[in-house]
Amino acid sequence: MMTGAPSRTRRCLRSTLLAAAGLAGGGSALAEPISFQVDNASVEQIVAGQQQRSYEPMAGILDPSTLTEAGSSVVILQRGEDNAATSHVRNSPGAGIATLQLGAQNSAIAAIEDSPGSVIGQVQIGNGNTSVAAIVGGSGNTLATAQIGNGLGALVGLVNSQDTVVTYGQAGQDYNGGVVIKNAPPGTRIKIN
Repeated sequence: MMTGAPSRTRRCLRSTLLAAAGLAGGGSALAEPISFQVDNASVEQIVAGQQQRSYEPMAGILDPSTLTEAGSSVVILQRGEDNAATSHVRNSPGAGIATLQLGAQNSAIAAIEDSPGSVIGQVQIGNGNTSVAAIVGGSGNTLATAQIGNGLGALVGLVNSQDTVVTYGQAGQDYNGGVVIKNAPPGTRIKIN
């Protein structure tokens, strides 16, 4: 059974969400070229495009400490207008999803299926952003997405992996990206920004 995995993944999720919220702390920024850090895994598919624009982020913070060990938990926090979020957890005891959206017309979809102890964290700050995140199979995984800006789109998937952490972040305006990771070996860490 997974004794330390849920608390470790929650700490990683908390750090990722707090870091994303910290990025939104103030000042304007410029989107940077996409970069990859892949340890101990093969990336099955990467589709990314970008345009560089400046933006003014909004501030916000999410604390996923409400996730429990026994069942599954979902936390959705939204501020703004016309935001939508959908979460789905199935056959995944100890799994959790936390979504934070600040702005207008943002859309987030998260799903965990057949992956006990896995967590997804999504942060979107701005307007007209879309995030789709899914974990299917495996166990003890962490998937975190952060988008700060306007008109951004992210599609991130993790399939049949064990104790894998995927962090996907982008900032700017009017570009999209995505990645699907399959069969990552235990302990894989992937950071894409």
